[in-house]
Amino acid sequence: MSEHPDSQWIQQLPDANELRVSTSATSYAPPFEKNIARGFHSPSQEDVQVVTAGLEQPDRELLDLATEIAQTTAKLNELKRRRAHLLRHTTQSHAYIAPSPIRQLPTEILQLIFIEACTSYQRYEYLLPLDISWVCWKWRQVALATPAIWTNIYFGGHKWYHLFDVYARRSRDLPLSIKIKVPYQRRPSESDAGEWDEYEETYDYHVEIMVEVFSSYRRWRDVELHLGMEDLQLLDVCAFDSDLEKEGPLEELESVTLGIEGHDYLETEEIPFAFRRKHAPNLYSFDVVERPFN
Repeated sequence: MSEHPDSQWIQQLPDANELRVSTSATSYAPPFEKNIARGFHSPSQEDVQVVTAGLEQPDRELLDLATEIAQTTAKLNELKRRRAHLLRHTTQSHAYIAPSPIRQLPTEILQLIFIEACTSYQRYEYLLPLDISWVCWKWRQVALATPAIWTNIYFGGHKWYHLFDVYARRSRDLPLSIKIKVPYQRRPSESDAGEWDEYEETYDYHVEIMVEVFSSYRRWRDVELHLGMEDLQLLDVCAFDSDLEKEGPLEELESVTLGIEGHDYLETEEIPFAFRRKHAPNLYSFDVVERPFN
């Protein structure tokens, strides 16, 4: 019987008891790794037994290392959490004791700064009063005590609709500059029966918006509305419900701009009652444009 081609190196393999590797070792390489990599024959039963015995210690070590890695990772995460907590604490503490000129300003000066920032109106700065009121407790108290910073009201679509009432209340009795963009909703034709439910739901929401806007009509100073003709007609309904004739003219109203879907002018009878000379004696500017506001 011929001798197995790898019998010589198999006989030289160490006993399984000798294949112990310290967990502190930086690497582990079985002494038979090179020979196995170079062999192309199927292992004999003796090969299997020897290699299996040699894997017991590395397999145990792998399990131990996995456990140790999990424990170390958990410890590292805990250390990171504690570090973040301490950083937050020390940053706030250093900021509190650091000399800050803004903290030494009298409330009246801080109010003037807020007013200048919030009344220099740009389209995307309409949330600035809210941002100011969220900086810290003192700034919030000053912001809520300064109605002038809440007098510019802008919202487009449904997203910021709820803020109209917030700004109207916080501005107290001051005149308002209002810029509202109501999403245009095409009126379905009689054949579009499936779209009527959505249209009616949207129309009801537009009614709520116009009622909310009109609730502060006696304080209007500058008004810009981008809306459809049906929404424009809602203003007359609101004026009738508010008994505009009885309440007297809108003394504060100075300018009106209407961006109307599909129209760049209005007939006299189409101009909402609230914007006619009879009800707005101080109105000096009235424009109709066929475009959304920039």
